[in-house]
Amino acid sequence: MIKTIYNRAIAILMKKPIRLWGIGLLGAVLVAFLSMLGGTVPILGTVLSVPAQIGLLLVYLHGYRGEEIYSAQLLEIYEKKDDTWKRVVIGMLWRDLWVFIWALIPIAGIVFAIIKSYQYRLTPYILAQEPEVKPTDAIKLSKQRTKGYVGSMFGADILPYCAFFVVALVLGALARIKYIGWLFGIVLFVVTVVFVLLVKLFLGLVQAAFYEEITNPSMPAPGAGAAGTETVACPNCGAPVEKGNSFCPQCGTKMPEE
Repeated sequence: MIKTIYNRAIAILMKKPIRLWGIGLLGAVLVAFLSMLGGTVPILGTVLSVPAQIGLLLVYLHGYRGEEIYSAQLLEIYEKKDDTWKRVVIGMLWRDLWVFIWALIPIAGIVFAIIKSYQYRLTPYILAQEPEVKPTDAIKLSKQRTKGYVGSMFGADILPYCAFFVVALVLGALARIKYIGWLFGIVLFVVTVVFVLLVKLFLGLVQAAFYEEITNPSMPAPGAGAAGTETVACPNCGAPVEKGNSFCPQCGTKMPEE
């Protein structure tokens, strides 16, 4: 799955690298500015900047889907006339609170917090794209959908850095060669600049890709539909849902308690 996502993310990035880079930079500046508006009240800065953060994630999602992307999408959450702005703020604060709580566990807390952050990774997309899901239920639905994918998401995040480290190590060693080493030094400099400029954009597309691919009915979660698995029909869309799951993995509808 990582290979498929990487190939498409690279293809999309190569089609419009300047536009993605420009919107990504604008999004980062906007988030930083809104965070600073909070001044000495961190929670205020968070409340103001969270919709902009999710707006940037939606830009990557639109890009991965092959849709047109533009800077106004950064304000998509602010511009909606329903309660989306309130939903995403409550939902993201709820997610961050639980990650923080897991981090408080002695010794192994940081490990649990990292695992939970991946299990909850789909939360911002669910909040922005699926209004029928309650803000405090978004992390539960994200955890359900990411079952079996946490390792892939973690691997997809660290692979670019591992690849860059290996390339930089090799080029750094070659740069020590007499007379021609400076050529490899120039190559290393160019590779480093390109990596710094594009890695955040690439990983933004990859993160959006996992939401898109996991929620796509044609790509069930690993182990789904295995022989002997008892399922019930979703009361909203009719999709098969494994017994014990609290939400439908396709439409996000909360399943009735038995």
